[in-house]
Amino acid sequence: MADIWRVIGEIRRRGIAALIVDRDYRKVLRPVDHALVLHKGQVVMSGKADELGNSPELPVYLCV
Repeated sequence: MADIWRVIGEIRRRGIAALIVDRDYRKVLRPVDHALVLHKGQVVMSGKADELGNSPELPVYLCV
C-alpha cells in the first residue's frame, strides 16, 4: 500500500492530474492541493483539499 502513495507523490511532483478513489478520504486529501467531490457523476464540491477536509458537508456526500 505504501508503494501506491509513493507513486501518487511522484505523479504529483511531476504536475500530472490524477483521479484517486479510496474509502479513506482523509488519506486522499493529504497529498493533494485541490480536490473535487463527485456525486452521481456531478461535481458537488470543489476547492482546496484542506478546506474540503474540514467541511461539514463532505461526510454527507461520502456517507461517512
